[in-house]
Amino acid sequence: MVQSEAVILRHQKTFRSEFVEACKARVKDAKGTYLPKTFGTELLDEEQMCGTLTREESLDLHNAIITGKFYTLTQTVLDGILTSGSSAEFPFDVAHDEVEIIRQTSSASFILGRSGTGKTTCLAFKLLSSYIGSRANMEGGLSPDARPVRQIFITRSEILAGKLNGYIRRLIDCQLGRFESDDIDSIGMDILKEKDEGSEARDLWSLTDTDFPLVCTFDRLLAMVETSIKKGGRKFWDPTIPESGTTTRGINTNNPTRIPREVDAQIFIDHYWSKAPAGIKKNIPVDLVFSEIMGIIKGSTSSLLGRSLKSLTREEYLSKSCRVAPLFTSEAERKQVYTIYEFYEKLKAEYRDWDGVDRTRDVLVQMRESPALVGRLRDIIEEIYVDGE
Repeated sequence: MVQSEAVILRHQKTFRSEFVEACKARVKDAKGTYLPKTFGTELLDEEQMCGTLTREESLDLHNAIITGKFYTLTQTVLDGILTSGSSAEFPFDVAHDEVEIIRQTSSASFILGRSGTGKTTCLAFKLLSSYIGSRANMEGGLSPDARPVRQIFITRSEILAGKLNGYIRRLIDCQLGRFESDDIDSIGMDILKEKDEGSEARDLWSLTDTDFPLVCTFDRLLAMVETSIKKGGRKFWDPTIPESGTTTRGINTNNPTRIPREVDAQIFIDHYWSKAPAGIKKNIPVDLVFSEIMGIIKGSTSSLLGRSLKSLTREEYLSKSCRVAPLFTSEAERKQVYTIYEFYEKLKAEYRDWDGVDRTRDVLVQMRESPALVGRLRDIIEEIYVDGE
C-alpha cells in the first residue's frame, strides 16, 4: 500500500482540472446517503489528459496500470487496513472470464494457459470461495454436523507451496475478520518441513480442521498417503484382503554400501546413464530420454488406466502417435529409447531404487484393491486443486 501511494499521486498529476472537479462532486439521496455520480466518457479521454509526467514517470505509470492489482474497496478491506495495515491480504479484482472460472462449481475445472496468465490465482481464489462458503454454511447452522471443507492445494515446488500457504491463510483470515494473527505463515508449514527434518510424513488420519486448506507438493501428499497405508495396513482397510508380502524396496543386498534412493533426473544421469553401454545411448539426449521413460513408457494414461498399471510394451510404445509422444518420432529412436528403459529397469532392480512412478503405482494398487481405503480418503479430502506449474 505504501508503494501504491506514489503511483496514485503520479497518476493524479495527469488529471485535467475538469476531471478533478468531477471527482469532487457529491450526490446525496433522500436518505442522506452519498452516491457516486456518473459522467460521460469524455472526462476519461487520454488525449485530453494533462501531460505533466516525464518519460520515466510515464513508463512507470504504464507498468503500474498494466501489471498492477486493483481491489474493490469494501468494509472488510477497510477493517483489514485499519487493523493490520500493509500486512492484510485481500483478493484483487480479476477479469470476467476468471470470475466465471472461480464461480464454476458444478463439475471439475481444467484451466489451460501460458505461464503468467493467472491459472494459479484462479485456483487460489476458487479454493478461497469454496472455503468461505463452507464456513458460512457451518456458522449459519444449516447443518449441525457441518465442518469447513477439507481442501488440498498441490503444487510442484516446495518454495511455492510455502508462499501459497501463507498467502491463502492470510486471505482466509482477512475474509473471516481475523486480522490479529501474527504467525499465519507458520501454520501448516510443519507438514512441508517434515521431509527436510528427516522424519516420517504424517498420516492423513491425524490431520485436523486447522491443517486445512493444506498446501503441499505432490511428493509430500504421496508420502502422507504412503504413511497412512503403512500405519493401517491393507488388512485394516479391508479384512477380506490378506496382508501383502514385505517389499524389498530400500534393501540392497547386492551392494550394502550403496544407499537405495528415489531416482530423479540427476540421479538417472549420475548413476544410470553413466553405466549404460555407449552403443545404446549414442546421439540421444539424456534429459529427453528420462522424460520419455517417466512420462510416456511408464507414466502415460494408457499405461496407468484400465490396465494392471504396467509400463507400455515395446510394441505399444513404437505404435504411439507423434502427437502423444512427440519427443522421439522415428522408429529407430524409439527402439533406442526402449532399450535404454529396459537397461534402466534392470539396474534399478539391482540397486533396489525406485522412481516417482513406482511410488504412485504402489499407492494406486493399494487403492484399487481396497475400496475401504478409498472411502476413508474421500471422507478426509473433499476438494483437490492441482497447480501444474
